[in-house]
Amino acid sequence: LHECTQLVELPAKTMDLVSLCHLDIRNTKLKSMPPLMGNLVKLQTLTDFFVGKDRGCGIAELGKLRHLQGELILRNLQNVTDVQDAIEANLKDKNLLERLEYEWEDNDDNSDAYETDMSLLQHLKSPANAKYVAINGYRSTKFPGDSTFSNVVELDLFQWKCCISLPPLGELASLRKLVLND
Repeated sequence: LHECTQLVELPAKTMDLVSLCHLDIRNTKLKSMPPLMGNLVKLQTLTDFFVGKDRGCGIAELGKLRHLQGELILRNLQNVTDVQDAIEANLKDKNLLERLEYEWEDNDDNSDAYETDMSLLQHLKSPANAKYVAINGYRSTKFPGDSTFSNVVELDLFQWKCCISLPPLGELASLRKLVLND
């Protein structure tokens, strides 16, 4: 479905495609995922995941997708309200993911968002093999203390309008390229 620019919604019964291995939804007009995407346990390629607010549409659905590889963009992270869901997503054990992007759409000045985002990023640990990480729209004033990006070669930080301190870049021994853009 790559570049299906008129696609705005996936069918509600997408979760029934249990043998589906690849779902490339880059460059579409999707804004949400159908419920129970975690049923697609054979999925290896999922280019984008839109975190929803409804039951069965949260980030925890990723926890069941053990075979994900390549790249994954996590969109609408502002919709994560429970850090336990981030833990259940279990990104750190998806060792075939090499490119990971974290994206918040809502850049409001909500003080609760500051703490939520920092805790969320801390629990959405990148897998050890991730070489590229991008963080877009992060709303906290500081970065989590522990480095979850130890093997990252390229780190892109976009739209950090509230952040007053950078991650501990000196601890990123593999880092070769850093992009900062407000």
